[in-house]
Amino acid sequence: VLKWALSGAPSAAVTQISFENTTVSDTITVGSLTLDADGDYLEIDCENMTVKVSYDGGAATEVDYTGVFPLFNAGSNSYETTVVGGGATWTLNQDITYFKTYL
Repeated sequence: VLKWALSGAPSAAVTQISFENTTVSDTITVGSLTLDADGDYLEIDCENMTVKVSYDGGAATEVDYTGVFPLFNAGSNSYETTVVGGGATWTLNQDITYFKTYL
């Protein structure tokens, strides 16, 4: 699960977030966002293949995306996150939750 949550209110809305696992060249991009309030978040659940956003403390709803849900290699992975918008007076917290699976 990949999750980005606003802490504080940005001077302009975050309008797009892209995540790329550069190790395997998988990219997912979520545009048409308006993350502009404390607690707003975007969540990408790679296992369940869902992309959800929550605004103003409301219920999370599924949103459209482009690209693919990123895969991760066992061991280490390199990644890049690109955030569009937001101004310069806020914090975006990124959490990556990984569960080991065994065959």
